Amino acid sequence: MSVPFIVLFFCYNSVFGNSVLINHLTDVNGLPQNSIKGLVKDKLGYLWIATENGLARFDGHKLKLFIDTALLSNRILTIVPTKEDKVYFAITDRYQVLKIKNGRAKRIGNDSLINNRLSHSLRNKEIFNVNQYYLDTRGKICYLGRADKGGHIVRDDGNIVIPLSIKYTQNIFALGGKVYAIDDQLNIKQLVSDNGLETDLVVNKPKQPQIPRIFDLTDAVVFIFNQKVYDIHEENGKLIISELISHLPNDIIVTNTHYDKANRTLFLGTSTNGLFIYKVNSGINIPRKTIHKSYAAQVKLSDLMIFSAIEIIEQDTTYKLKTLPGSINPYIILKDHFKHIYYAANGQGVHRIKYNGRFETPTKVFDEKNVFHLFEDIQNRIWICNYNEGLIIYDNSLPDKKTKLKSFPFFDNIQANIVYAPDTKTYYLLNSNKLYQFNENLQIVDSMGLNPKLEIKSLFVSNSGILWMATYGNGLFCIKNKSLYKLPLDKNNHLLISHCVFQDQRFNYWITTNKGLFQIKANTVENNLFSGKSNAIRYIYYSTYDGLNTNEFNGGCYPCAIELEKDLYSLPSISGLAWIHPDKLSDPGPISEILIDEVIADSQMLSPEQSIALQDNVSHLVINLSLAYWGNLNNIELDYQLEGFDKYWLPLNADYSISYNNLPGGQYTLKVRLKDNLHPDKILIKSITIDVPLRYYQKWWFYVLCFIVFICIILFYSNARNRKIRLENIKLEKQIEQRTIELVKQNTIIENNLKLLKKKQEALNLSISIKDRAMSVFSHNIVGPLKFITILTDNMANSDTATDPKKMKTIDQTSKSLLQHSVDLLTWVKTQDETFKVQKEIIHLSQFVRQKIDLFKHMAELSGIRFTIKVDDAIEFVSDKQLLNIILYNLVENAIKHSPGGTITIDAQIEVNTFLLTVTDTGKGMTPLQVAKLTEYAQDANRTRYIQDDNKGFGIGWFIIADCMSLLSATYTIESHINSGTEVTLRFPV
Repeated sequence: MSVPFIVLFFCYNSVFGNSVLINHLTDVNGLPQNSIKGLVKDKLGYLWIATENGLARFDGHKLKLFIDTALLSNRILTIVPTKEDKVYFAITDRYQVLKIKNGRAKRIGNDSLINNRLSHSLRNKEIFNVNQYYLDTRGKICYLGRADKGGHIVRDDGNIVIPLSIKYTQNIFALGGKVYAIDDQLNIKQLVSDNGLETDLVVNKPKQPQIPRIFDLTDAVVFIFNQKVYDIHEENGKLIISELISHLPNDIIVTNTHYDKANRTLFLGTSTNGLFIYKVNSGINIPRKTIHKSYAAQVKLSDLMIFSAIEIIEQDTTYKLKTLPGSINPYIILKDHFKHIYYAANGQGVHRIKYNGRFETPTKVFDEKNVFHLFEDIQNRIWICNYNEGLIIYDNSLPDKKTKLKSFPFFDNIQANIVYAPDTKTYYLLNSNKLYQFNENLQIVDSMGLNPKLEIKSLFVSNSGILWMATYGNGLFCIKNKSLYKLPLDKNNHLLISHCVFQDQRFNYWITTNKGLFQIKANTVENNLFSGKSNAIRYIYYSTYDGLNTNEFNGGCYPCAIELEKDLYSLPSISGLAWIHPDKLSDPGPISEILIDEVIADSQMLSPEQSIALQDNVSHLVINLSLAYWGNLNNIELDYQLEGFDKYWLPLNADYSISYNNLPGGQYTLKVRLKDNLHPDKILIKSITIDVPLRYYQKWWFYVLCFIVFICIILFYSNARNRKIRLENIKLEKQIEQRTIELVKQNTIIENNLKLLKKKQEALNLSISIKDRAMSVFSHNIVGPLKFITILTDNMANSDTATDPKKMKTIDQTSKSLLQHSVDLLTWVKTQDETFKVQKEIIHLSQFVRQKIDLFKHMAELSGIRFTIKVDDAIEFVSDKQLLNIILYNLVENAIKHSPGGTITIDAQIEVNTFLLTVTDTGKGMTPLQVAKLTEYAQDANRTRYIQDDNKGFGIGWFIIADCMSLLSATYTIESHINSGTEVTLRFPV
């Protein structure tokens, strides 16, 4: 019977397959073993990996091993589907079975496989040669495999539908319930018709496309040919072939695959190299010729062609222009309305390249050398920002004539790019931390001061007229109605260093940073930021996990983002250009379930599939969670709260582990909350009940026992207190008796103190009397000079002659002497105060002595007295100047009084640790009794007792001298003989 020829319509999509390896799992990073025997995804989205050393579960970011020591062997040979949707059996080489369902793997008996074709295949060892499982047009589970010499299509009821030639076993596949084959020319033909008959396929070459094992009942088929990976899927009744990976490493052998089209993630299991995970066509395309190169400013030449970094860049081709100066600034570039390209050559002015499908030789058009920004406005004027000359604006209405229109030399610190706001028809420019607004006639119409610490690097005006400012170190700001708003940071603070902001055609804001790419809906910002609800703003984060070659974008370049074809944007990074299709970005979809993976009470494992009921005396409870998420983890937030225990929601750690210690008895509800930034309206909450047995101190018998103990304590306390009171009374009586004795002693002490106080009062009265007597004596001494001045003035008044200068000089000297008496008196009185402190300073002794002698000069002349000064001019002495003045004054005065017509000599000498000052006169001298009395002054602290009323003032000067000498820790000695004079030696410590 002839087999009808079946015509197959298919298309081959030859667009370059943009794929990025985002993970490689081996035994080094947690995989049980590097030989992959099976890959399936369960209903919750977990990827199960069968190896020859156990089963592993991958949630998109972390591995968990399922190695059962109770199994005869953990060598998994295959994974097969069951009649339940997304439920699988993992079969070991000892024919033991693990059931994979909803994130868990459990060992089951082989009885569950009875009456199932799988058990028949298992016994005949056919199951291990299966290439693909699928549902046929009747809804029956079938598999394509090879047994002995030929291939088979086998149904789950054990009926062999049709045998296949062995040549088809490596390149046959099932799609939509039908079986096909693909040849080395990538021609596809249906092998088995709807009536179950096989058609013929001519094989031209022995090397055929390889279709690795597919264990999911899926409509996605992956095959490998010439080290490229392709996808076969059906669209509108046609089979489409798309290239997924342009080149596989030559040293890997792919044994099985799984292609998650929803998440655009391809899993390749290998024979010895573990598992490779690729992100395929994720909406982020890295032109392969730009990888590992750094790009900055860029301009669009056509829908898929740009100019940047002295290169023309297409999707998979780059051309470098060799005629450009090597010192081109890659951060500054401009394409004007004539499609001419301008660039700044460092120190060489601004050059232009004409482009009309081809590049002409560049020419220099502007002389400005230190240019850091170029901008063409809507009136076809070119703005040049220059470090030395400020802002210069040229007319660019003609292609080859540039006329200078205006210059702003004081704009020499422009900090970002120039932007235009269409709604207000104004231009924004930031100079010296001040934001200026120009109208279309180049007039400054407004300005606004900004904090210099913001470090603003770029400006952007949104479609709604909001001015955005990106900063290095302070995040993002915007201005609306002259009010400054700060955008909240992301949870990792990556937005602190932001490069630039742009807006796509879907009204999304995009922000490039040093740590990845951020997306946020414009209405979310404008509805929440300006209304004070910034906490409601959520970001969508993209990184190398999503297909970027690096997370570090380039900043400080203008323009930093350009639109190529409709809704395709090119962004510069330090490792390639990132071409973003906002409408094609993969969405992993909302997470359907938070799995309670493990419950550990102290060291005991509890069932995670039911409410948690703890036993008595459990002190440490650990709950490990898991969830399958094939997106960027930065886009989800997890927190938890134990109702009845936690007051607030707490952030969940990176291990998804929750622990509590010594929970009080009672019933609690643990809630885990998941927020997905990609689906902000869908908040997932997982709840589980936790029953903690009442502690012994929470049970009724404990309260009764406590009450009884309390009563006993009260009775015991009462008896003990009564006994204590009796003992305290006895002790108190003894204390009263002892206290009475002490009071008697204290009375005696008081009486003695009163007597002492009376003596101190008498001493005080005596001291007052002494001071009064001293004042009287000094007054007596002062009367003499006053009388002398009076006589002189009286004589001068009654004299007919002119004023006698000599007498006036005498009056002057006497007045100064009188003043010195008064000063000495006041100083000495101050020394009687206990708070008096000696103030030492350096004294030039020769000068000091001569100043004192000058006070007595005329008085000495009247008495015929001569002074001899033997003090070296170099001698310096450290002492209290006021006290030394009192001592010397009194000594010289006494010498003058008792040495008329004689000589007074003052000598100074320095000995070891002692300074000697000697005053000698040739007067009438003193008796030995008087010398002894004055010596006692210096030796007795109670020298006031020597002052007698009948002394008529004799010794009061020596009393003062002795007082002052004591304060200076000095001593004096006196040698005197009647009618031979007196020598007084003062000794001061050095």
